[in-house]
Amino acid sequence: YVITLAIGALTLPLTTRLFGGVRRTLVIASLLVGLGYALWLPMHAHLWQAMLNMTIAGLGSGALVAALPAAAAAASPPERTGIATGMTNGIKTVGGAIASAIFAIALTSTGSLAATGEKVAPLSGYLTVWAVCSGAALLAAVALLAAPKHAFSDRVA
Repeated sequence: YVITLAIGALTLPLTTRLFGGVRRTLVIASLLVGLGYALWLPMHAHLWQAMLNMTIAGLGSGALVAALPAAAAAASPPERTGIATGMTNGIKTVGGAIASAIFAIALTSTGSLAATGEKVAPLSGYLTVWAVCSGAALLAAVALLAAPKHAFSDRVA
């Protein structure tokens, strides 16, 4: 996952040119993340399936991690670039913390760990988390499409 995350981030200038702008690249990256997590729902029994799923999600995540702060900076007035990128990173961090807590609840509430005495969450908990991740990524793609055009620098990198 980390390798494909780096590939997604490092190839951002190329993919931005290939896809015709920042907005399209962000939408496609969000769709890749959504697809990567959606594939977990039917494909989670074998190592090769996990590798495929995380490769797809990693490429999209890497592009998003690299592009979102740059998009925020490009959309802000020059004197507020630091504020825009700081807010982007702060919101991303807080969102990640909230998501982690929600996923912990989803993993434990879909089956009682204490009642069974098992030390792992049931598969239904993981299926819930993967479905939520996929849905959130697809919603992000829709939000990116619906955002005002001036919110992004659609210039090709």
